[in-house]
Amino acid sequence: MGVASMLCSALLLAAFQYPASMDRSAWAEDPEKDPLEALQDIFRYGIAVDQFHADGKTCSITFCTSLPPPYLVGVYMAANAAFHPWPSTRSRPLCYKIVEGRNAVISYDFASLKANAFVQVMPAVWTNYPGFRVMSQEEIDQHYATLAHDVLDWDRPDVGDGEQTWLPLPLWRWASQEVPIRPRTVKSLSVRDGKRIGLDWQGTLRVIKDEEAEPNRIYWEGRK
Repeated sequence: MGVASMLCSALLLAAFQYPASMDRSAWAEDPEKDPLEALQDIFRYGIAVDQFHADGKTCSITFCTSLPPPYLVGVYMAANAAFHPWPSTRSRPLCYKIVEGRNAVISYDFASLKANAFVQVMPAVWTNYPGFRVMSQEEIDQHYATLAHDVLDWDRPDVGDGEQTWLPLPLWRWASQEVPIRPRTVKSLSVRDGKRIGLDWQGTLRVIKDEEAEPNRIYWEGRK
C-alpha cells in the first residue's frame, strides 16, 4: 500500500467534528498559527489528493478526507501558493467546481496558461468568503504582465526548480496539498558547471543550480 493510500485510509477513519458551525469564525481560529500543523490536526481536518491527471483541456482529481461535503475544488495561479491557504488567499480561482463526492473533473483551457497553476481542495464553505469569484480575463492578463520574462543568466542561477515546489503530503488544516498544473515542460539533457536549463516554480525559463548531476553525462529522459 502506498503512502497516499495509507494517508487516505487514515483520513477516512479519523474522528471529525466541525467547530461550531463552519462559518467565518472557524477560519479565523489561530490565524498566526504555524502552517506546519500537528499531525493530529492534519488527520482530523486534512484533505489528501490521491489521484490527479491534467491535459490541455481538463483536469481530474480524486481525494480523501474525513470532512463532510460539499467540497470546493479550485484552480489557482502559482503565485497563490506563496500564501497560507486561507479563504482570503483562495478567493480568486481561475476556475472551480463544487462537488458532493470525493472526485471532480474540471474543464478549462489549461494550454493557454502562461504560468504554472495548481489545484487545491477545500471545504465549499470557503466560497462564502466576501468577494469569492472567478478571475476575470483582465485580471489574468494583469497578473501575467507582472511576471518576469524568460531570462537565461548563466551567472545567476535559481537555487531550485518547479519540481521541488509542491510537497506530496498535505500540511494544512482545511485544505489539501497543492497539485501543480504545468502548461509547458522543459527537459534539460545535460548539466554544465553545476547548472542546467529548467523552469522555476512559476513556470518561467531559468538557469537552475544542479550540483548533483554526473559531469559529461547525457540524461536522455531529462534531468530533474
